[in-house]
Order: sequence, then C-alpha cells, then structure tokens
Amino acid sequence: MYFALSILLLYGFFYSYIFLCWRCTDINGLHLLIVCEPFLCCRSNIYAHIFLFIWLVPKSIFYRLQVGFVAAVVVDDGVTVVTRAARVNSSVSGRGLYKKLETHVLNESKIKVHAFTTGDDNPITEKQSFKSVNQLLITKPIVRFVFDKCDLQTLETETENLIVPTDEELTAFLSNDVIRQYFFRKDRIVVDLVPYRAIPANVPFLKAPNRMEIVSDVKISEVTKAKGLLTICTTYASQVPPFVCNLDVFGTDISSLKSHVVYHLRHIRKETIGSVCLLLYVDEVFDMTELDNVFQCIGLQRNDLIYSCPERVCTKLYLYEKHLA
Repeated sequence: MYFALSILLLYGFFYSYIFLCWRCTDINGLHLLIVCEPFLCCRSNIYAHIFLFIWLVPKSIFYRLQVGFVAAVVVDDGVTVVTRAARVNSSVSGRGLYKKLETHVLNESKIKVHAFTTGDDNPITEKQSFKSVNQLLITKPIVRFVFDKCDLQTLETETENLIVPTDEELTAFLSNDVIRQYFFRKDRIVVDLVPYRAIPANVPFLKAPNRMEIVSDVKISEVTKAKGLLTICTTYASQVPPFVCNLDVFGTDISSLKSHVVYHLRHIRKETIGSVCLLLYVDEVFDMTELDNVFQCIGLQRNDLIYSCPERVCTKLYLYEKHLA
C-alpha cells in the first residue's frame, strides 16, 4: 500500500511540470502550436499532488485538453516572423505559459526578426523591460466610427478616379522608390494589423480573397514626388458589433480622401448586416480635421471608445520589431 502510494507521488511530482505538445507547421502559411495540459499541480502541497494526479491523469487518457496556442506567419521573403494570434486558457493563466509558447514558436521559425503590432492600451508597452528588447518603428493614430449600415444612405461622391490595382500594379508600387517613400513610413506597411516590409514579395498577403478591398489614385507628379492615396479595407464578422472593418490609409494627400471613404463605405453597406465598427489607421501627420469633416458630411461621428469595452480607449497602433538571438 505505502509502496504503491510512493510510486504514485513520485510519478505525479515528475509529471507535474510536463506539457504534451504537438507541432503543426505550414497550415495555410501559419505555424501552429497546440499545448495540452494533463497535469499542472501545486508543488507546495503534497495532498494537492495526489488529488490532481488522480483526477487529471484518467481524463487525459480519454481526451486532450487544449489550453493554449500561438499562430505566426513568415513574411518579407523569409526575413520576418509575425505573430498573428495567441490564446491561453484561463485555467492556466498567470503561469508564464504564453511566453513559453511564443518563445517556442519563434525559435521553431528559425527567423531572426520578430514583428508585431499592439495598441497604446496595452500596459506592457510602458515597461522598461519591454522597451529594452523591442524597437518601436511606427505609430499610427486610430480613428473609430460605430454605425449601422442603414445610416449609409448618402454616398453620392464620385469615385471614378479610383482604380483597383492589379497584382502587377501593386508590385510596381512596391518597386518604386518614390512611391514607397511617400506611402510607407520606415519602409513598412501595416494591413489589417499585420506588418510587412514594403517589398514585392508581400503582394500576395495584401490581397486576401473576399475580405479586402484595395483602391488607389496614386500619381507621380514629378520625378521625386508622389500624391494620392492607397487604401485597403478588410471586413470580417465579429460578435459585438456584428462586423468590424479595418481601413488602412496610406499617404497624406487629402484631396481624394472623400472618394476613398465613400468607395469603402459602399462596399461595407453591401457586405455587412447591422452594426459596424470602422477603424481607420492613418499616418501620424494626417489631417485629422479634414478626416472628421469628410465623415461629418456623410453623417457619421467619431467614437474613440472600444465598442465592446467602453472603459478602455485605444487611440494608437504601434509596430514593434525585435531581433531574435
């Protein structure tokens, strides 16, 4: 009896640190890590070991409890790994699991540069330990509008001056130094919260089928000067509100701003049902007064609160990069 109990205790003690991991790579370009937790025991209480070991081991035999994942994609022609999503089950939160998962995925990618975006409502960006290892490259103001598609009645502005660029035209944009310097600060382009380098190899990522609308009125008026705007709107279903649209605006020429806004609002009116949260990401020096005027003419007022979490305010998007060892 005592011998069997001793074996049980040693077995539970040893496996209380074990995570069973299955790694799946190259699923639609994503690197996925799923972690299963058969036992996470309290080492400070031996009775907890006995209890948790007895109850959790039999359960792990019949099913595997998925408690966390990190998803990342390799972009920039193999130069950069971008973390796209991560979740950790609340049952294991606060135990450092997320950091272990992320470190594992980044190491597995074999890439030397890690890029990611976050908002100014993320408290970790204020920590010195974070700032010491992550370089802030770009800050983009966020402007938020919440409305019902029924509010989009008067959208009469002409949009014939806009074109939907082909892959070849986007490749030409990203190959032209004048256009790149005008549109893409620090030679980076952030689309739907995902950062890329402004290089032709990333064109396939910029045109996700059925979700993105890209329009442009780019012109080079002189050998060294570009004007116009490039706008990319990504629409996806959500819970509250039912739809969210990320509208990325590149360039600072406001002369065609209303045409771009109306074009995308027409698409939103066609593709959505009910309430919509529209988030615009613009350049730091963008004329915010003119932007507000354009939306006021359409009948929409800015709402800078996060729709599903009114106590939080997110007004800026940050792009960070970190060089991996």
